[in-house]
Amino acid sequence: MVRCASPTRETAPRSAVVPATSSTSSSAAGRNFPVTANYSFDYGNSHWLILDANSYMNWNDSKMLDYVRKDLKNSKAAWKFVSFHQPSFSVDRVHFTEQRMRLLCDIFEKEGVTAVFSGHAHNYQRSYPLKFAPNMNGGKAVMNADGTVDGELSLDRKFDGKKNCHPRGVIYIISGAGGAALYARADAPPEAQRFNKIFKGDCHSFTYCSVKGKQLCFKQVSENGDELDSFSVTIDKGLQP
Repeated sequence: MVRCASPTRETAPRSAVVPATSSTSSSAAGRNFPVTANYSFDYGNSHWLILDANSYMNWNDSKMLDYVRKDLKNSKAAWKFVSFHQPSFSVDRVHFTEQRMRLLCDIFEKEGVTAVFSGHAHNYQRSYPLKFAPNMNGGKAVMNADGTVDGELSLDRKFDGKKNCHPRGVIYIISGAGGAALYARADAPPEAQRFNKIFKGDCHSFTYCSVKGKQLCFKQVSENGDELDSFSVTIDKGLQP
C-alpha cells in the first residue's frame, strides 16, 4: 500500500485507440475502449501507469507506444510504476512464452520506471533489476510466432535491496499467488530464466509496498504471515533508478 493523497486520473487519448478484433469488452465500452483499460494516476509522490496486456492489444502500434512514452516522460513524480496483468518476464510453466509486454521494456527504462507489477502467473516472482532491448526489424520490435520476444538482456546482480538499494534497471514483480491453484516453475534452460531472482510457487502470498519520500520498502508475505522476500529502493538526487 502507498499512503498518500487522493489520486488524480488521466486516460489514454482516443486517438491512441487500437480496436480489439473480437472482444466483448470493446463492444461494451464502445468509444471508451481502451480508455477504460489504459490510464494513469498520481498518488502522492508516485505515478502509476496501468496498461492492457491482453493479446488483442497491438503494442507495436506507434500511437500506443507514443502514449506510454509521453505519459511517463511528462510525469514529475519521484516514483514511476507500471502495472499490467500478463507479465513481461515469467518463469512459470503455464505462461513462460507469453512475452509480448517485453515490447515496451526500453520505454520503461528510458523514462525512469522503478518497478513493473503483474499477475497472471499463480506464484510470486521477482527479477533482477534489468534492461532489455528487443530485437528490431524495420524500426519495430519483433515478437515471434509463439509469443516470445528475443533481445539483449543485461542484469544488475549487485543490487541486493539491503546494502545496495540503487537498482540499475527495472524490477519486474509478479504477485499472482493470492489464492488460486499455484503454478510450478517452467522446464526451460537456465539461460532462458536467468533474469529471475526469486521464485515462490509453493505457498499463497500477498504484496505489501510502502513509499515514504525517497525510499520504497517492499515485502512479500505468505498466507501464514512469513516474510518470503523483502527489499528497499532509494532514489538519490540525480540518480535514476
